[in-house]
This record gives sequence, structure tokens and C-alpha cells, in this order.
Amino acid sequence: MVALLVLAAIAMLVAAAGSGRGASRPATSAASSPAASPSAALRETLSVPAPAPGPRTVALGRPATYRGESVTLRYRIQSETSETAVVTIVLSRPGGDIVATLRPAGRQPCGRTLSLRYRCRLPAGSYRYTVYAVDDLGREQIAAGSRPLLVRDVVPRAADIARAVAWLKGRSGYVGFAVIDSEGHVHGWHADQQFVTASVVKAMMLVAYLRSHPDGPGSMSPVLASMIGVSDNNAASVVHGAVGDAGLYAVARAAGMMHFVGTGYWSGAMITAADQARFFSRIFDLVPKGQEAYARHLLSTIASYQSWGIPAAARHHGWTVYFKGGWRGTDRGQLVHQVARLEKDGRVITIAVMTDGDPSMGYGIETIRGVAERVLGVR
Repeated sequence: MVALLVLAAIAMLVAAAGSGRGASRPATSAASSPAASPSAALRETLSVPAPAPGPRTVALGRPATYRGESVTLRYRIQSETSETAVVTIVLSRPGGDIVATLRPAGRQPCGRTLSLRYRCRLPAGSYRYTVYAVDDLGREQIAAGSRPLLVRDVVPRAADIARAVAWLKGRSGYVGFAVIDSEGHVHGWHADQQFVTASVVKAMMLVAYLRSHPDGPGSMSPVLASMIGVSDNNAASVVHGAVGDAGLYAVARAAGMMHFVGTGYWSGAMITAADQARFFSRIFDLVPKGQEAYARHLLSTIASYQSWGIPAAARHHGWTVYFKGGWRGTDRGQLVHQVARLEKDGRVITIAVMTDGDPSMGYGIETIRGVAERVLGVR
């Protein structure tokens, strides 16, 4: 009993001594005191260093692609303590809405430039891609790299142009094909091969005449309408007599054509698919101010029985078509050409198909329409 009383007295003395020491220091709240955190106090007592930070990710470059095409997204993971990490790449709109989440297979090595190939099916517009990572110790990145991604909506798609070229390789005769896409890039097959023009050159003669008569066609309007609307050869000879090869060469230079050759007679001039595609891509910029509507009217109201090929393939799918065709016999067989400018939703493409040595005119028409349908992705 005595022993218990002694122990109680000792405890009371120790408590009183502690209370006295605490009273001599300014009071601090638990939230503001570093010693309030048991883990902090324990690290200080045991001299344990703070854990290493998680990895950083860095996005690289300014990638751009076209809808339906592939793009390479490049990035790097930086870590002081880990050799690999699991990566997630998030694609988002500028406002932050997530549109796609990509996960490279397996663990990705740190300290190296890495890449992911992504087939983009996003609508045209501006996006961002952000790289997230979780390292070997399960730590998330302390900084996530992010870069812009631009998606363009080009028409036609490269895959559709390739399908058209592959199909052409199985056709008989001689064929040259060119297309200028909505971004202004030239594609094709045998695009610089020269062909006798036939009536395709009548579109160049129309532009040449309007350039030499900036006040308008005047009394020549019915002649020009006949030359374009029903491909009247007599009318074409009258117009060629007015503009000559010099007028055609002037148009060729203005349009950036590189292989045009005049021969003294309009239907014998030499043209290429690429040059005709260039010409039709710029045709309405080449006519005098105030005459664009007139030229558009003539080239979009050609007789229905001559509206085969490209317009037959494109008009049913919402395209406005301005075009000119040509056909005649040659020492190779039947020649059939057509060049067209297509407009829709602010986009412009031009298609030129030159054929010679066809077994029939119908065969040449089928070749031209088959190219147009594949380029436009409707077949």
C-alpha cells in the first residue's frame, strides 16, 4: 500500500514539472506546428529522407495530320528513380473535353524519346495531346507534358486517290490522271504525260477571250456559249482565230501550266492532266473582274448529253461541278478527256483524266467516271 502511494506521488510530481516547462513557450496550434504531423516528426527523429518525386512527361513537336490519316505522337518520360512507366495519352479539345484516350502497349522506358502512331478519325480542328504516366512505384507524374495537334479535313483522302490509281492500272489504253486536293496538293498517275487536247482546250480559249475583252464578251457571247455548252467546233475555230496560240500560251503561263504546247490549230494542242488540273483550280481567278459569274454559268450548264464522267459521279453527292470534256479519234484509237472543278462546303478540288487508245468512247467515259467515283469515295 505504501509502495502504491509513493508511485502516485512521483507521477504527480512529474506531471507538474512537465506543465511548468510547457507554460514557458508560446502556444501553437496543431495545424501550424511541424511537430503536429507524426510522419514528419518521425522522419526528423529517424533522419529518413522525403520520398523521391514521381516522373515528369514531356510532349514533343507540333504534329498535324489529315482526318483518316495517321500521325506520330512523340513524348518522353523523365524519372530519377524508375526505369519504366505505364503511359496514357489523352486527346482533348481546347476547352478540355476528352475525345480519345490512347494507351501504348506495355511499360515504356524512361529517359528515351518514344512515339505512338495514331490513325486519326477526329473531325478537322485544333486539339491537344497530354501524356500521363505511372512509374514502377505506382507514383503518378508530377508534371504532364502537353502539345497541340492539328487535324485537317482534306478531300480527297490519300487512300481514295490510291484506289483510283490502282483501278486505272487495269484499264486499257493510255491514261493520265491528276487531282488537286482541297489543300492544293497535286496527286496523280502519269500526270505529266502529254495528250492531244481535243475539245478540253475550249475552256482555255474561253478564258483567253475574256482576258482580251475585259469589258465582256459582247456580240461573241452566243459563240462562246455554243463552244462551251454544246462543244461546237465551228464556234471554237472562230474563238481561236480571235485569241490564237499566243492567247492560249498567256493563259497557260498565268495558270502555272508547265507542258502546254500549241500547234497552230486548237484541237491539236498538247496538254497534260496535271496542267489541266492546275488550270481548273485557278480558272475563275484568271478571268477579268466581273466576268467570273459568266464563266461559271457557261462551265456549269453544259448540255446534259455531255455531262457524263465526273459530273455524273459528283453531282449526286452535293458537289457543284464546272467542267469541259473532249473526244476524237486518233491513230491510237478513241480519245476521251475530261477536266472538272468541284466545289462544296467551301472546299475545292480539281480532277483531270486524259485517255487515248480506248476501244470505244463509252469505254473512255467509263474510265473517267470510275476514277471520279473512287476519288470521291462513292464507290
